[in-house]
Amino acid sequence: MAVTFWPHVLRQWFSYRQKDRSRPIMGDRRPPSKLGEIQPDHWPAEYTTDLIDLLNVLGLLVDLEPDQARLLDRVCSGPLLPIAELHEHNALETPPKRPRKSALRGQRELFDPGRERVLSTEST
Repeated sequence: MAVTFWPHVLRQWFSYRQKDRSRPIMGDRRPPSKLGEIQPDHWPAEYTTDLIDLLNVLGLLVDLEPDQARLLDRVCSGPLLPIAELHEHNALETPPKRPRKSALRGQRELFDPGRERVLSTEST
């Protein structure tokens, strides 16, 4: 049972609670928000409670790993559905794409006060 996700999860959890959070979090490449500068000047008691809750959840997930591995083995070694059957039930069809907002010419914004909404889309 490999517990490789623990260090990453805990590192991320602590990074959100550091005084200096200038590095982008979780691979986010946007500049940090100014709201991130609002930090407590001490370790609040709720952080301790949150950390204990996080450790409990991680522990429960680790406890589930053997059951998850057995279930994955059962799924992977189970019978496969023939492609003909998938086609028969339209399981391989992709849903039609919704038109982009720019393609909805003549349609008004939902929250555009004082204007009527045009429900039909016109193609030009």
